[in-house]
Amino acid sequence: MADSNAQPLNQVQMGAIVVAVIGVVITAIGALSDVDHFFQIYLVAFFFWTEIALGCLAFLMIQNHVKGEWGFAIQRILAAGARTLPLIAVLFVPVILGLSRLYPWVTTSPAQAGYMNQGFFLLRSAIYLAIWIGLAYAITGLSYRNDEAGDTGIFRRAQSLSSLGLVLFFLTTFFAYIDWMMSLNPEWYSSIFGWLGNSRQALSAFAFSFLILFLLKDHKPVSDFATKRARIDLGTLLLVMLMIWAYLSWIQYFVMWAANLTSKVVWFDPRLTTSWGGVARFIAFAHFIPFILLILPGFKRNMRNVVLVAGGLLVLRLVDVFWFVMPEFLPNFSLRWWDLGVPLAVGGIWMLVFLWSLRGHDLVPQNDPRLYAVPEESNYDTALPAS
Repeated sequence: MADSNAQPLNQVQMGAIVVAVIGVVITAIGALSDVDHFFQIYLVAFFFWTEIALGCLAFLMIQNHVKGEWGFAIQRILAAGARTLPLIAVLFVPVILGLSRLYPWVTTSPAQAGYMNQGFFLLRSAIYLAIWIGLAYAITGLSYRNDEAGDTGIFRRAQSLSSLGLVLFFLTTFFAYIDWMMSLNPEWYSSIFGWLGNSRQALSAFAFSFLILFLLKDHKPVSDFATKRARIDLGTLLLVMLMIWAYLSWIQYFVMWAANLTSKVVWFDPRLTTSWGGVARFIAFAHFIPFILLILPGFKRNMRNVVLVAGGLLVLRLVDVFWFVMPEFLPNFSLRWWDLGVPLAVGGIWMLVFLWSLRGHDLVPQNDPRLYAVPEESNYDTALPAS
């Protein structure tokens, strides 16, 4: 990496170290006071950062099949995010240690458990993580190799692997959401839950990628790809991901609440009819603000505007995951002084691994055959309305 790129990433790295240390200290003090609550809030942190990593992997594979400056601008950000998945596997260990404190089905006898028994759960989880890690390293490895070789055959293999990988990805994430999140309430089932989780991954990954791109936008070679066209396209895609998440969330609520079946509303009831309902209303209305802003004419032309929206959406992602998980353990909404320490601790460590991977390779892909098909930015500017 060029020296000009080092400063912004050095600052983020120092910030990540400070956040990780502070988060670990706060978490350790809090965990000593309530071990059960530690595992509960840890699950929130684990899901939040895992969804960012998985979203990066998904869009890395999708990006191998599309053209456009936006993909080249964030491809290596997505690759670094995907390469944090081995860390996610390590971070899954505390979840394993807290299984009996988190999942009610763990105490069921193996003869009665069927699909949901501890041994089979761990085997499936190992398979999910192995597939994700394998895809992340295989696809990014081909991309990094192509930087040196410039072989179109390598790019075609990456495309073929991405096609197969997307099928495996959606299958494994669908079942992972059933195992890891939906089974917190084994009496409830939603066929759309996996897709809703994928929409959260996409929204989180795009928001995160935009923030990192903003840090590097004035530094070569990223500045050659972080053009006005790429930034506007990324802002538009962020809006699309937000709309998909909102649509799936509404459909799940509307269909299940309207059906008024005990097996369906058992999940929504504690999240809407108690003090958790206030959190639900906050999540809904708070997401409406970035939606309005992103559809305003000219708003996405200013990168700082979209960065503020992306940062706000990441905060809302954490609140949303908190609302998904914690009502299974707390009958009413409450916060403890150390609740934020766990996501900060996990996030600081995750960011250090992310930055280590990002800085280990070129910040933009080299020798990609699609680079020659990227249109000139001037052609795009003439088609944009004046803001």
